[in-house]
Amino acid sequence: MFFIRWIRIILSRPLVLVGHAASMINFPIDAGLLTAAWRVGGLEADAKFALGAILKRQGIDAARRQGREWIVRRPNAQLVSMAGLMALDVGDFDEAREYLDQGRALGDDGEGLLDLLEYHMASRSGDPQTSLGLARRYARRRDLTPTLSKLVLVELLWADMLAGRLEEARGRAEHLLDVDHSVEAEMALWALAVDSGDEAAAARHLRCKGDPGMKLYFQAMGCVGVGRTDQARGMLDQLAETNPNVADNIRRHIELREASQ
Repeated sequence: MFFIRWIRIILSRPLVLVGHAASMINFPIDAGLLTAAWRVGGLEADAKFALGAILKRQGIDAARRQGREWIVRRPNAQLVSMAGLMALDVGDFDEAREYLDQGRALGDDGEGLLDLLEYHMASRSGDPQTSLGLARRYARRRDLTPTLSKLVLVELLWADMLAGRLEEARGRAEHLLDVDHSVEAEMALWALAVDSGDEAAAARHLRCKGDPGMKLYFQAMGCVGVGRTDQARGMLDQLAETNPNVADNIRRHIELREASQ
């Protein structure tokens, strides 16, 4: 049985290589090739890549249907994680929770997708303390993926910023920038520079590359963090033009900050 499995894995490798090559040049046969590789070899990673290709080519509804079918026939943690993330993307929290529980029961997915699913569920729960508590727990770990590690660092940075722990926030922002480019960290440091009167540093941080809407959002958050709520309020109209929900979130933070003063 072991020998047969290895033969199947070996036979699936050309399908994987050609499937990935097709995906790189945006050739639509990638989904079929990667699906065939998953069926022949049965490796968890191949299931993830195949489902990702179906998502890209056929959309999320088709990918979710295929994911459910594969999970019934041959469940694995990576596949379940992908299905959970897709369920969360369409707002189906109950299904996402079921997949998270199923994935944990299946064991470590090897790529941190279950942790990512759990984190995104917490961040969209509507309870900031749930997300913050999970971020603090994850921060004690040393096995997080780079993507999740950055998300955790950003969350802790803004928790410190909005709580007025400005030196702690500065340290987290500088650490983030040591690791990778981060608009969130740049805008936190911009707000701190503005508050301290360091115009040169503020201008330097403001020149960072990034989506203008994202930069404006975190500028407003930074203003709230350093107590410049009038300046943050002045950004609300511009934020509301592109994303009313984001503007409402800033407005809530302004009200909370002013109520605590």
